[in-house]
Amino acid sequence: MNTTNDLISEKLSTEKYYITLANSRKVIYDYNYRVKENINDEDIYMIPLLFFSKYEKSALLAIKELLEDPKKYFSQMFNKIQKKEDSYTKVYKEKNPAYHMYLSCPLLQSDYLNFYIPEKIRNQGKQKVQEYRDWFIPKINEVHPDKRTAWSIARFQDSHQSKWGFQVNIRAIFAPSSGITKGKNYKITELIELIDDLIIKSNQFYKESDKNTFILDRFGADINYFKMDKTVIKYPGLYSQEKIKQVLNDYDTNFKKPLKKYLPEYYRIKHNPDIALHGNILEELGFVACPRCFKKKETNHYLEI
Repeated sequence: MNTTNDLISEKLSTEKYYITLANSRKVIYDYNYRVKENINDEDIYMIPLLFFSKYEKSALLAIKELLEDPKKYFSQMFNKIQKKEDSYTKVYKEKNPAYHMYLSCPLLQSDYLNFYIPEKIRNQGKQKVQEYRDWFIPKINEVHPDKRTAWSIARFQDSHQSKWGFQVNIRAIFAPSSGITKGKNYKITELIELIDDLIIKSNQFYKESDKNTFILDRFGADINYFKMDKTVIKYPGLYSQEKIKQVLNDYDTNFKKPLKKYLPEYYRIKHNPDIALHGNILEELGFVACPRCFKKKETNHYLEI
């Protein structure tokens, strides 16, 4: 006779569950994807990408391989996502990423919102932090973004002053939902057209002037490093640092960043539109079951747990 654990294990190994696009990317970077020295450009896309470093190409290839064949991809991985420890620096405790049973789950589509705990509270220890959390959460819900007015914020500030003896600027940490897709749901033909157009225009930008050609040839493969404000480019040549960084920033903003956004979307739509992965793989990686999805399933008696 199958035990409850056997039933859960069987379900996890046969059913597929859903994660956000942001978490699929996070998996790649948390797992220290292998940097490959010799990458066939055609494995990344039909048209070669100019001025992508081996690290960027390896990351894109890892995302593609993950979506093509998750089981094979993760069989080669060995790092598990570490259990998130409470840092006692934020109102809502840190949690491991979740996997979802239903595409309609509101948590799959929800924005990330958290708040920093003031240093004055943190310095008084963990018990005081928990006390602050218990007070803060119901209070901040009264200042929901949809209802946020100067009056409601002032009221919150007054309550904070009264309770804790000092005023506080609400320091929010916000990230919009990536959901299954981020923004528009593209058709694959639209994405191919967008990507092709970006590559063509990036080539045109490269050939537009001797300056662009020279700068990109010399610094293009390491744009992320050279375009940083603090990076000093030791090059006593024709072009000033300002001009070099301007060209690199233009190329990165107008071509590389959009390509790094659209290519994972292209892989997703082509290979795994819902980013559906077997539950046992996700459990092994350190993902946790979405409490809302699984509570709903338990309530509906779909699974004996």
